[in-house]
Amino acid sequence: MVSFVIKSKNERDEIMQKQREIVLKKIENIKLKKCIEANKVFKEPVPKRKKTVSVIENTPKNTVENNSDIIVNVESSSQSFDHDMIMTGLNECPVGKNVVVAYMDTWYPGQVIAQENTIFKVKFLHPAKSVQNLFKWPEKEDISEIDEMFIFYLDFEILSKDSGGRTWYLTNYHKIQYEYEQYCRKYFD
Repeated sequence: MVSFVIKSKNERDEIMQKQREIVLKKIENIKLKKCIEANKVFKEPVPKRKKTVSVIENTPKNTVENNSDIIVNVESSSQSFDHDMIMTGLNECPVGKNVVVAYMDTWYPGQVIAQENTIFKVKFLHPAKSVQNLFKWPEKEDISEIDEMFIFYLDFEILSKDSGGRTWYLTNYHKIQYEYEQYCRKYFD
């Protein structure tokens, strides 16, 4: 069971800055490891085959172009390492989209109310004290600016639990919890 601790905005902003530094270091380490692994794969010698007439006839004449295509594909795959580390598609994240933000001790759901580059202004829900998957919009709005690297989940709805609209629940609560645990193992451990 997740224990939610509601923090003040200033304290949460300080924690986000510390978390950002930790995650950036881990991302750089992961990138470095993947680049080293990719270089090992491409530096290993390839055994030469005996050339035969049928092989030469079937070989494309534009081998230089084919090799440059391979190099371009390798370069583009090495540039896509960031997509392994953070959510993709956040740049198209429209205002009003529901998101879940990771903190070192827990996660919070919220709604994007503004975006500037990779910084999202998010209005957060607060969890109910004793019931899993029950949230409330706080009386005083809880709004923070969040770097996209801490947004780890997008695909869910916030639905009203009662007719008065005072309490809300998330459609993919257990999936969100699982994704948060995966995110923590990767970036916070």
